[in-house]
Amino acid sequence: MEDAGGGRVFPPNSIRKEKIFVKEKKKIITIGRHAAFAALLAFSFGAKKGLATHSDASPINLQLGESKQVELTGVLRDGTTVTGDELAAILERKGLRFESMADSVASIDANGRLTANGHGTTEISIYSQNNRLTAGAVVNVVEPLQGFELDDIYASTKSELVQVEYTTIPENADAGTVTVTVGDESIARVDENNNIIPIAAGTTTVTLSSDKGPSKTVNFKVTEAPKKLYADDLYVEIGETKSINVYTDVEGLEAGEGGTKYTFENGSNAICAVNVNGEVTGITVGESTVKIQNEYGLETEATVHVTAKTSHITFGYPNQN
Repeated sequence: MEDAGGGRVFPPNSIRKEKIFVKEKKKIITIGRHAAFAALLAFSFGAKKGLATHSDASPINLQLGESKQVELTGVLRDGTTVTGDELAAILERKGLRFESMADSVASIDANGRLTANGHGTTEISIYSQNNRLTAGAVVNVVEPLQGFELDDIYASTKSELVQVEYTTIPENADAGTVTVTVGDESIARVDENNNIIPIAAGTTTVTLSSDKGPSKTVNFKVTEAPKKLYADDLYVEIGETKSINVYTDVEGLEAGEGGTKYTFENGSNAICAVNVNGEVTGITVGESTVKIQNEYGLETEATVHVTAKTSHITFGYPNQN
């Protein structure tokens, strides 16, 4: 049908446009805009992997033999969603079908159920009946999760959030849905995003658990946050290297614990050199002031005295006559 200007005019119930939108793992398709219906399909498997705070990502990782159902959601023009039998009836009219580029790696049946058959990578696609609308997702079939590598965790009472970082065993395994728990909730608690919130000084445990079975437990130590920072003056000869001694008002606070991550600012690079670890090398005779700050903003100073290099030492004995 054409209007007076030669342009096409669509009847109210005909399809007016078709678009494909792709965003990470979720594949959104506008399969038809009627006067009464616009269907959006979310092509999603819900795979999750990485730190203990998780999010959807592409590609999709499945363990060998694992099976997942593709989840589709229809969205009407007014924003309401369509699921269940109502959506199934609409999709049947559209003639959607699923395909895998390599069934030996992962196959998908007519009902949209994905199964991991062998190690490797493939792509799963969804098509409309006329093949004009497509969406897909890359699928990796990986080794089954055997466990986690996770170090002991240190924090202080000043720490706001502590994110649990881990590595899967093997490295390419799908971590699944990971949950973090704390042994003693009077020392720390876990928020809804799997971050740890320190509450009081003490030692407890943190356990990382996957819905795929494996778990890992490590120590979690919370120390009192220091309120003061100190540093000793340093004497070093030309060409000699020594470390600045920095300490806090918290007894027994060890290097690497909360409040002991220091930065060093050297007052005179002509007098001495200071590296990121607070190691000082004398360059020429003189003095330099080194400013020191920890991760909480506490500051102190140390004076570096560079002296001439000792060339020899003479020993004398008293006259025996």
